[in-house]
Amino acid sequence: MLYLLIKQNPLGWTWRPTFGGQFTYAVQSGAIATNSLRHAETIQAMGMVSAIRERWLNLHQKFLEAQADGSMRSGYISSISKFFRLAMQSLILGLGAYLAIKHDISAGMMIAGSILLGRALAPVDLLIGVWRQWGGVVSAYERLNQLLAENPENSNPLTLPKPAGNISVENIVVQFDGVEQATLKGIQFTIKAGECMALIGQSGAGKSTLGKLLVGLIKPDSGSVRIDSADISSWNLDDLGKHMGYVPQRPTLFAGTIAENISRFGKLDSDEIIRIAHLAGVHELILHLPKGYETSVGDGGEGLSGGQIQRIALAQALYGDPALIVLDEPNSNLDQFGEVSLVETLRKLKQNKQTVVFISHNLNLIQHSDKLMLIEDGTIKFFEPTKSALERLGSRPKPITNPNL
Repeated sequence: MLYLLIKQNPLGWTWRPTFGGQFTYAVQSGAIATNSLRHAETIQAMGMVSAIRERWLNLHQKFLEAQADGSMRSGYISSISKFFRLAMQSLILGLGAYLAIKHDISAGMMIAGSILLGRALAPVDLLIGVWRQWGGVVSAYERLNQLLAENPENSNPLTLPKPAGNISVENIVVQFDGVEQATLKGIQFTIKAGECMALIGQSGAGKSTLGKLLVGLIKPDSGSVRIDSADISSWNLDDLGKHMGYVPQRPTLFAGTIAENISRFGKLDSDEIIRIAHLAGVHELILHLPKGYETSVGDGGEGLSGGQIQRIALAQALYGDPALIVLDEPNSNLDQFGEVSLVETLRKLKQNKQTVVFISHNLNLIQHSDKLMLIEDGTIKFFEPTKSALERLGSRPKPITNPNL
């Protein structure tokens, strides 16, 4: 028992911090390497190679130091283990020899006792040998529990019919860790099915956060988002995603064909894919690609321009005729023709009675919305019909024309 206590005490103290540090530094340095490869052109063009290399080397050096520290402690613990094992075996042999000399036990009993002691200590030696791996298991288990606690799973998700698209946001508050002020404060509004809402505001006002809330990407600290009166947190995520369309501020595509990306990597229905491509105004664009809809793209849409990625991502968002479509700066990479196509898509979506929320400061797009919301410092400054809101702002959109006409 004394042997076990001496062993387990330092082991528990030694390994857990070491493994946590190794994992953290390995993940951080790996993330920097991955992002550097992804944005290699920007890094090189802006003279950031040395700074990025230095940052990676610092983290990698910390990882190597933590790894070396763990190896040193492993050797220390192994040496202590071997010392106690040999000391106890020697002590037992010495005691057995003494008792054999006094004829209290036979020589055979002495040898048998030594063998039994070795067998008794074998599990402890095995425990010492695997304790480093056990420390990694404990560290990973704690991180997994923390992740699950931060993102609890709904154990009883509802299977609901396809929603019409009525959206109700009720007193939403969102505050991210490490930020003193809440990003969104008491946001409350409703959108009827088939309405189109434009969302404007300064950078950092909370527009993108609100967009992510509407499609269930993040959860509010308080309040709720409801679609057709059902809290989206009560939905099964896979089912909810089928009724949502989302184009983030920095859209991307996945490695595969154009058709696979548009169909969200589900069952390929050629007629439906082409119909959605027409709806998104990208059919002609796709036909001009080397292999049309069978053109392969790399991870992140490698091989396509930013405008092409954005327009195909829009088609992906529209696939399946979702009830709610959220577009974050959908015209940021578009030329004039792409903007004309986007306006036409918005018009068709309104005809289809699909609810649309888009974030943009382009007045030519905003004028085609039904309602306009201005967010300042995480709160709603005003939310009213677009026509009256533009009059209040004194804004007049410029006429938009098709450059091909």
